[in-house]
Amino acid sequence: MNGNGLANASYLPPLPAGHQQDLNYLYNQIQELSGILKSNREKVNVITRTAEEVAVSCVPYEEKAQ
Repeated sequence: MNGNGLANASYLPPLPAGHQQDLNYLYNQIQELSGILKSNREKVNVITRTAEEVAVSCVPYEEKAQ
């Protein structure tokens, strides 16, 4: 071997037919799921804040004064 094999190691042959479409589909699915996850996080944060406000408002006045 004369070293040419190492120089060609970075060469990537063209992707098989349909492979790019598969990658695009997966990328779009990941983007959609990411948006759903962000929405779910925001909803959980709202629910948590509301629950904390309700819990604080339910504490009897004597306990709040201490």
